[in-house]
Amino acid sequence: MFRRIANLATILTILLMGASPLFEVFDRWDNIPATGNDTALTLVVISACIGMCFAAATRTIRLFTFVFHLITRLSQELRSVLRMFPHTLDYELLLFSPPLSPVPLRT
Repeated sequence: MFRRIANLATILTILLMGASPLFEVFDRWDNIPATGNDTALTLVVISACIGMCFAAATRTIRLFTFVFHLITRLSQELRSVLRMFPHTLDYELLLFSPPLSPVPLRT
């Protein structure tokens, strides 16, 4: 599902960025240098920004899922090693338990 939405967003962004120069070919009714108002260029910039935000979001999601899977895999390996040594389970509880009292912020 996510892959289909990503493909649709990519195709839409490319179409918007490609259609704007095509509009400029037939755009003869306004004087862009005099007015400074170019709607087609605005569409290109907006679609480029949306595309970059979408790309950054997907890369961030992939990075977080990779880190999450890495942490879960490492924790499973740590637990399997700790099961070999039953007397070290107390240390595991100390490592992964929250502190009993909050740490003061003043130094």
